[in-house]
Amino acid sequence: MLQLIAAPNLDLLQDAQVQTFAVEYSAQHISCPKCCSDNISLNAPNFIFSNSEGVNKFTFPPITGWEMGALALFFKTAGHFPRTVVFDHIPGFKVISATTGQQDVSLEFYADSKLLNFMGINDSLSWLTLTLRANQLEELAESILDSAANCK
Repeated sequence: MLQLIAAPNLDLLQDAQVQTFAVEYSAQHISCPKCCSDNISLNAPNFIFSNSEGVNKFTFPPITGWEMGALALFFKTAGHFPRTVVFDHIPGFKVISATTGQQDVSLEFYADSKLLNFMGINDSLSWLTLTLRANQLEELAESILDSAANCK
């Protein structure tokens, strides 16, 4: 038996124009040493990505200030590192970045859908692929660091 498989010319796809997303960041403050008796600061980062095709939301669970700092460092360096970078410090969640051009960075956000459902985060995607500019990632990192500070 002979089977013929036709595959598209992948070289043509690499030359296609990349459409970047606009990004909006917010964080839900859960607790910090100033507002409760716990010694840990917890915030839940929320990302809203939009382009001409629509709006996508990705939500992380409540994470500590240390984890927020690690996430900010990931976004700060992702646009400047020539290889794939993986952020997997939060169990059940992962972000993978790869530079795709001079200023473009491809990002893949993954979340365990069962974990999202268990935590009651029903309005978040469990998988999302998008492209951002390196300067957008740096601004995002600064926003994350600002939101990790204790509440006023």
